[in-house]
Amino acid sequence: MAAWLAFGAALCLLGVGVVALGLRALLTGRNWRGWWSRGFTAADDARLARAPAAYFRALGAVATCLGGLLTDLGGLLILFTLRSGAWAPLAVLFALLLAGLIASLVVLVVLAIRYHLTRFDAP
Repeated sequence: MAAWLAFGAALCLLGVGVVALGLRALLTGRNWRGWWSRGFTAADDARLARAPAAYFRALGAVATCLGGLLTDLGGLLILFTLRSGAWAPLAVLFALLLAGLIASLVVLVVLAIRYHLTRFDAP
């Protein structure tokens, strides 16, 4: 039981960190710094350098929703471990965050195609 509580707490902390990273990209519209901002190849770096701010805002929305899902999943795991009956609001929040993640992924893919940021386009 203690291991599941620790795993739930770790998911919550990881989710909060991902939410913070996502909110930074969402609010500023800029790429992250350090090794988070690099592509796999030099061509990927060139694509990221010419990406508009809307692309990074969409990327921040994806990261924010994903971090929220991790935090919510950790909270659900903690509540289920404690056998609490108050998990229904978190389940509804999970469904809403999942819908937001799917919508923001669609927007991210549309922007990547529109601005020729996929690997199928020349850098």
